[in-house]
Amino acid sequence: RSSMSTTADRPRLTWRSDWRTNLFVALLLPLFLGLGTWQLGRAEEKRGIATRYEARQQAAPQPLLETRGTQAELAYRQVLLEGEFDAQRVFLLDNRVHQGRYGFEVLNPFFLSGSDRVVLVNRGWLAGDPARRSLPDVPPVVGRQSLRGSIYVPPGEAYTLSRDEQPADGWPRTVQVLDIPAMANQLDTLLYPYSVRLSGDSAAALTVDWPVVNVSPEKHTAYAVQWFSMALALLLLYLWRSTNVGEILRNSRGEGGMNA
Repeated sequence: RSSMSTTADRPRLTWRSDWRTNLFVALLLPLFLGLGTWQLGRAEEKRGIATRYEARQQAAPQPLLETRGTQAELAYRQVLLEGEFDAQRVFLLDNRVHQGRYGFEVLNPFFLSGSDRVVLVNRGWLAGDPARRSLPDVPPVVGRQSLRGSIYVPPGEAYTLSRDEQPADGWPRTVQVLDIPAMANQLDTLLYPYSVRLSGDSAAALTVDWPVVNVSPEKHTAYAVQWFSMALALLLLYLWRSTNVGEILRNSRGEGGMNA
């Protein structure tokens, strides 16, 4: 009889949530799940970029003007360049950090032999003055050059705190973003629509260490795990707050102690 009474006295699971808690969870839970799913998508996207990069690095390079394709097909394609640099006019892509040091990426117009086409060649990173009082001296490259590099197709609109509205007089000139049409206007010439990043074995290369992606797939996956963990924690907290499961657990522990 005592056992039957104890069973009858056990609290049953009841729901007691209020509209404020429901609204809070209804807003945050889809947000956390959506952000986690988005991060997984970004991880898969970065894996695809890395795979395409590796495949195209193994392919034989072609002369730039013979290379055809869509933006996605051109990205990271290995190309050959023959011609001469415009040693007088140089762009310095600002706020480039390499191994914790402030500097610039050096972009030189390059006149392609046998053509009237000009392409911006990114020669790599060059250290700058952290106090920003002066611009670095760019090592000039003169004479005919045979270069190898890869076509760089920006993955999207670059974020910047400010854009270059009025170009400064003289050269070199600093720019905040790689904006080919704007740079073509400053040069007063028609540029190839994408820049070419030099390979490390090219004679004109400076410090060359091109990242394939700015955030690794593994880091995106870790972010996704964090968002899904927050969603799970929110759901458990919601169940704890909106039901009497805590009372049931305490009652079960109490009965366990009495039976012992």
